[in-house]
Amino acid sequence: MKKELIQVLAGEWRYSRTITGGVYAGGTVIFEKIGSRRLRYNETGTLQLEDGRQLAASRSYLFDLSDRYLTVLFDERPPRLFHELSLAGSLQTGLEGRGEHLCGPDFYRSEYVFRSDAVIIRHAVSGPRKDYVSTTNLTRA
Repeated sequence: MKKELIQVLAGEWRYSRTITGGVYAGGTVIFEKIGSRRLRYNETGTLQLEDGRQLAASRSYLFDLSDRYLTVLFDERPPRLFHELSLAGSLQTGLEGRGEHLCGPDFYRSEYVFRSDAVIIRHAVSGPRKDYVSTTNLTRA
């Protein structure tokens, strides 16, 4: 499964993201192969705020893949754990995983769905500083 998922993800994708409260983002994601089990997720685009202002936005993660697990790391030095997902299903019907992450006092519940032609990433964030849902849809560029 690892090799198949890396082959499917590697390359350029378009993303669109909706965030609770009328925030929107869109742009490009490039999955860059780094070795036999790692991809770098590089996202660049534009974030449109509720008031219409637009800002340049970027983020980067590392995706480490084993046979049944995906570990998502913040692309920092040294890399820091975001979450680890146990993957189930198939790329034809949807390879799915869920993870959780405590970020200070705020809690992230995340869901990933990988298909051969699309990726969906959903983060539901709650806590004293954050309260939103972010849904990102990736389609092959």
